[in-house]
Amino acid sequence: MTIQERIVELLEKKTDDKAQSLWRVCKEIVDNIIQHNKLIISQMSNYDIHDQEHSEKVLEIIENVIGKKIEELSFYELILIYMSAYLHDSAMAMPKWEYDLLKAVEGTEDYYDNTLEFGFVMIISLYINFQKRYLLYRKISKSYLIIKQQKTMYA
Repeated sequence: MTIQERIVELLEKKTDDKAQSLWRVCKEIVDNIIQHNKLIISQMSNYDIHDQEHSEKVLEIIENVIGKKIEELSFYELILIYMSAYLHDSAMAMPKWEYDLLKAVEGTEDYYDNTLEFGFVMIISLYINFQKRYLLYRKISKSYLIIKQQKTMYA
C-alpha cells in the first residue's frame, strides 16, 4: 500500500472536515511545488534533475523503508511524510520573479541580464506582488491549521 492510498483510506473513515481540507491544501501545494521544482534545473543547470519523477522516487523509497508499518502511522504522520517527499528540494530554486530580479541587478557577466527593463517601479511592483501572494498563502494556511487552542493558555 502506498502512502497516498493509506491517506485516502484514512480519510474515508474520518468524519471531520478539517482532515479533508488539509488533504486538499496538501495536494494543491504539491501541484504548485512540482511546477516550482522545474526551476531547479533551469537555475542550476549543472545539478541533478529534481522534478516530479524525483519526488515520486523519494516517496517510493520511503514507502519501501516503512513497509507494512504504513498502516500503523497516523493520518498526520503520513501527510508529513508525503509532503516532505515533494518539499525537500524546493528551496533549491528561487521563485521566477526573484531569479529575474537578481539577474537584472546582481551577478557576474555570465549571469547578469541587463536586457530586462527593470526600474525602481518594476522592482517595487515585483515586491508588492510577492507580498500579496505571501499573505494569501498565509491566510489559506491559517484557515486549515489543525491546532486546538488551549482555553487556559493565558489563565
